[in-house]
Amino acid sequence: MAKGTADSIWEYIDLANFASIEELTDLFGVSPMTVRRNLDRLEKEGKIFRVGPGAIKATHLRASDRLGSGSLGRNVEEKQAIAAYAVGLMDSSSTIFLDAGSTCYYLARLFPGDLRASVITYNLDMVALLREKLGVRVICPGGEFDSQLNSLAGPHAEQQLSSFTADAAFIGAGGLDPETGTQENSIVQIPLKRIMNTNARESYLLIDSTKLERRSYFIGTPTAELKHVITTTKADSEKVELLREAGVAV
Repeated sequence: MAKGTADSIWEYIDLANFASIEELTDLFGVSPMTVRRNLDRLEKEGKIFRVGPGAIKATHLRASDRLGSGSLGRNVEEKQAIAAYAVGLMDSSSTIFLDAGSTCYYLARLFPGDLRASVITYNLDMVALLREKLGVRVICPGGEFDSQLNSLAGPHAEQQLSSFTADAAFIGAGGLDPETGTQENSIVQIPLKRIMNTNARESYLLIDSTKLERRSYFIGTPTAELKHVITTTKADSEKVELLREAGVAV
């Protein structure tokens, strides 16, 4: 099979789940135009979705992303930078709570191959991705399946998740208001996020700069309960200062 063809690119994405155009260009020694042309073909065949600077295996997108919200493709550089910083906070042989969301997804992709950790997550996208990380033990609390979020939620999931503790939690959010707390689009995820935040020795909220400008339907975790926020220098400096005044490490 010739290198750089649609078939060879698909074989790689099928194993890696996500690949950037730059990564594929370097790997196969072809031009970015050739990579884009073959990605277009694979997308028409329904095998991948184009997101930001690359492509992701179609079966690894949540239903809401397939319907066009495209959160994986928004603010990709910021999310990848946040994920790269966050992965440096992990210790081998630790226990980690991992939330749903696109920035957490980029974080999971960056887990090093030698990471020996137990990861507790209620999101099945994370489970599917982490099965490729041979040193990672994945724990998924049971609950009612939410097909829109591709997650397990509800009272049973909350009860099971409450029985775990972790060294670190990496949590996403729909938005963040420094005065009130996280903003969420889905009410069923709020108890799960708060449990992870409370039951972790260290907890990190991963949000790109646009989340500080965004309000949503529900207040999730109050600002007073947040420990750390990881964002980028594009974030509004006044809102960052408000978070610090509230005792949050940013």
